[in-house]
Amino acid sequence: MRARIHVTSGAAIGRVLELEGPQSVVVGRGADAHLCVAADTALSRNHVRLELAPPRFTARDLESRHGTFVNGRRQTEAELRDGDQIQVGETVLRVELLHDEVAPTMPAPQPTARGWSSPAHGRLIAVRCRCGAIAAHEPARAGEDDVVYLCESCQERFAIAPVLPPGYQMIRTLGRGAMGCVYLARHEGDGVDRAIKQILPKAAMSAQMRAMFLREAAVQAKLDHPNIVRVYELAEPTPGSFSIVMEYVEGQSADMLIKGGRTVEPALVVDIACQALAGLAYAHARQIVHRDIKEANLMLIGNAGDKLVVKVADFGLAKNFQEAGASGMTNDGALGGTLPYMPKEQLLDFKYVKPPADIYALGATMYRLLTGCFPRDYREGENWVLMSLEQPIVPLRQREAGRALPAALCKVIEQALEPDVKQRFQTAEAMRRALEALHL
Repeated sequence: MRARIHVTSGAAIGRVLELEGPQSVVVGRGADAHLCVAADTALSRNHVRLELAPPRFTARDLESRHGTFVNGRRQTEAELRDGDQIQVGETVLRVELLHDEVAPTMPAPQPTARGWSSPAHGRLIAVRCRCGAIAAHEPARAGEDDVVYLCESCQERFAIAPVLPPGYQMIRTLGRGAMGCVYLARHEGDGVDRAIKQILPKAAMSAQMRAMFLREAAVQAKLDHPNIVRVYELAEPTPGSFSIVMEYVEGQSADMLIKGGRTVEPALVVDIACQALAGLAYAHARQIVHRDIKEANLMLIGNAGDKLVVKVADFGLAKNFQEAGASGMTNDGALGGTLPYMPKEQLLDFKYVKPPADIYALGATMYRLLTGCFPRDYREGENWVLMSLEQPIVPLRQREAGRALPAALCKVIEQALEPDVKQRFQTAEAMRRALEALHL
C-alpha cells in the first residue's frame, strides 16, 4: 500500500509527497517538517502528522492552533480514504491511495536469492532500513540493487548522534533544516571549526542516485568567493547519510531581520543586495544559477553600521536533493524553489532557468525586507501558482511600509521583478551597479 499526498491549494500547490508504509510525515511551517510550507502563516510549526501503517492511513492533529479539517470537519484524528481532502491552514491536501495491482488469483510474491519475484511484476527489491525493517518493495531496475533507506526512527537517531566524515569532532548542533541537521564540528588536523550539514534522504536511494546527488552538489564546492558560503568537502560517511562540510558562518540569516513584523532600512537592504549580487555574478559567470534566493539563504556576519558581510548559502542543494529523489517529493509538479520568490519562467520550467531568475528572486527578497510583504498578496482559496503567473506585483509604494521609500530604489527593485525576462536586469552586475548609483 502506498499513498500520494497532492497539495491542491496554498503556497506549496503542485507539490506531491509519496509515502510507502510503514511511514509517517509531518506537515507544518517548521523547517524540519517533511512538507514545510513556511509561507502559510496559518499553519503551526508542526501541524499534522500523516501516518501510513497498512492497511490504515491516518491524520493526527498535533495540537495545532487552527486545527485540521478532513472533508470539511475538524478532526483530532481521522482515518483517511482515497480522495479525502485535508485542510491545514491555507494548505489543502488530496489523498490518493495506491494498492498493489495483483489479481486475487495470482500467487503472492516469493522470496528469491536477490530480492522478491512474482509472475506479474518480475523481481522486486526489498528496501530495508539499516535497522533491518523492510520499508517497501520496489520494482528492480538495472544497476539499482544497492538501495539505502532510513526509517523515521533511524533518522531521529542520526540527528542525535550523527556520523561525521573522518577527522571531525562534534561540538554542538547549530540547527535543523528541511534536508537535515547542521552541526558545528572541529577538524582534528588544523583545529578549524566547520559547519557540517547532515542530509538524510526521506526516500529510498540507489547507489546511482546517491552518486548523482554528490556529483551535482559538488558544483557548489567549486565556488570560491567572499560573498558565497564556501564548501570544502562532500562525503557519504555511511550509506544514506550525506555530509556537506562548509565554512562556519557565525551570524544570522537575513530573515531574522523581519521577525515580529519588522522592516529593514533601505541603506542596509541595498548593502545586503549588492553583496549578494557580487556573489551571484561570480556564480553566474560559471554557469551556476542558485534557483532559491531568499532571506533565509543570505547569511549575515557582523552588525549593521559595522562592516557587514553577506554570504549566499545553499547553491542548488535543495534542487539537487529533490532531483536525486532524496526528498520524498516527486519531480512531477515540483517547483524547485520558493513560490513567492519565483519568476514565471521558473514556475514553468525550473530546470533550465537562467541568471535573470536569481535577479527576480533577489528583487522579491529586497521587497520583503523593505515592506514585510511578498510582491503579491496571496489569498486563501486562490491558486497561488496561477496568481504568480497572471497577476502583477503590488507596487512598492502602495505598501504601507513602502510609501516613504525613494522612487529610484523602487524603480530598480520593480525592474528586477519584471515578468518579462527581457525587461529585467540581464546580469547581477548590472543590477548591482544600478543600486550602487543610488548612493543611499
